[in-house]
Amino acid sequence: MSIRAVPRRARMVAAIGVLAIAVPGPALGAAGFGGVGPDQGSYLTDSDPYVVTSGAVPGTDFHALINSGEAAFGTLFEGIPDGIGVVPSAAPLGFVDLYVTHEQSPVPFGGFADYQNSSVSRVRVDLSTWEIVGLDVPLSSDEGLIRFCSAFMAGPEHGFPHYTFIVNEESNDALAVPDGALYGADPAYGGLNVRQAGYTAYVDTANGKVGVIAGAGRHNHENTVIVPGGWGGIFSVSGDDTFTFPSTPARPNLSQLYAFSSQNWKSFQKDQGTMWAFRVTGTQDGAVDPEDSFNGANDYLDMAPGNVWTGEFIEVDPAVARGDTADAPQDALEDWSNDNNIFQFIRVEDVAYDPDDPRVVYFADTGNTNLIDNGDGRLYRKSPGAAAGGRIFKIVLNEDDPTIVDEFSILAEASDLGMRNPDNLEVGHNSLMVQEDTNFFSKVWMYDLEAETWTHVATATQEKAETSGIVDVSRWFGDGWWALDVQSHVNLKTTPGQVYTHPVTGAETTYTARREDGQLLLMYVPGS
Repeated sequence: MSIRAVPRRARMVAAIGVLAIAVPGPALGAAGFGGVGPDQGSYLTDSDPYVVTSGAVPGTDFHALINSGEAAFGTLFEGIPDGIGVVPSAAPLGFVDLYVTHEQSPVPFGGFADYQNSSVSRVRVDLSTWEIVGLDVPLSSDEGLIRFCSAFMAGPEHGFPHYTFIVNEESNDALAVPDGALYGADPAYGGLNVRQAGYTAYVDTANGKVGVIAGAGRHNHENTVIVPGGWGGIFSVSGDDTFTFPSTPARPNLSQLYAFSSQNWKSFQKDQGTMWAFRVTGTQDGAVDPEDSFNGANDYLDMAPGNVWTGEFIEVDPAVARGDTADAPQDALEDWSNDNNIFQFIRVEDVAYDPDDPRVVYFADTGNTNLIDNGDGRLYRKSPGAAAGGRIFKIVLNEDDPTIVDEFSILAEASDLGMRNPDNLEVGHNSLMVQEDTNFFSKVWMYDLEAETWTHVATATQEKAETSGIVDVSRWFGDGWWALDVQSHVNLKTTPGQVYTHPVTGAETTYTARREDGQLLLMYVPGS
């Protein structure tokens, strides 16, 4: 059981004291911009923030940094900003680097496609002026990776002496493999130079090295979060934010919670490790057979608020994890998960741990409204079905073994709060912040960890926009400050009449190329 033995604020101060002694500054050099000084100039968007206060927390404020389509220091800030990670400077230099993913893909969807693949921007912010003093692209679209979603910065507190930005492909598209790629073709495509999306990748911010973690599995990775639970080695948790169709009883294409373990940071970067998948071992009524698909504890609709269950992560077949089978990698993993009664979520979104109690991990499930139980113990999507508007889940990992889940529960049923489709989240010392993904003025919510209350604190200003990527930056900007971004879902620039050729079937699709609007900004919520 997780017990908060002392007030959160007291533990925050103690933790900072330890960090001040034990955490080294980031390595500077080849991957750095160089020095920061007033003669180098600065940049700040003229745009108003794309998020406004709800009025529920007086004093809430926003500071816009840069918009998609704007250029600074010779670099364009691309569209659809998403995951954010922070690398601090050595103490005297007074800046932070915000690493930002761009969720772009040239594969058409709904008649549109982006001009380029995903990339990562590095935005250097001066801590005295809160202006941008550097902008570059440490992970280029030339790597052929797509649909980068949420992201995580692993640092010294996670066992990484080199700050390492972990990014994730949220896609199952078949893609041509470019020359010199970090990955090869998949055997499922019969000798074609094609692979399926769904990789976890990384950028070593100290030396600029980029790599792919194939062993962490091929699925619609929302995020891959290193949990510093004190076990030794590296243990990450990742959700499969699947939206794959068709969904049938034979292959439901639903969502699972996965993990990846490795001996240390170097072996993690070298793709040496083991993939794991979560299933339930017990409910409030006692132990269940985790392999029995009729155990009443293997899917989203089996669970109710107030339930506190137990579970385990079991090892995934290495060939399935790495995509080395005759089936498309994501199909092979889906089939394996059903054969092994892995817990079926709907769409697992972002993951975050409590910095004051790191074995406590929260994750969002954005929900769905067309789930069907086919009578075989597994769910699939079909309309009409049972409504499920999203949840915030909580797990507590075992003190001695992270593959044992001591507690599995529902922190919040979104519909009970008026929350819609929870997506991204982050945990600070005082609160859990949750961002909706809707198409109607998406909200930002705050959960007070002590008072156990929910408050709607902010709202996107554009009707179709979603906020995303939220991270706690209070260590550098002051108590109550968060970095986040906005995906406007409004096109800045379009080029119609483009033709896309599918790399497997050869089918041609006419589409409009575009760059979407977006914004990187800071948010202040007093008491958060």
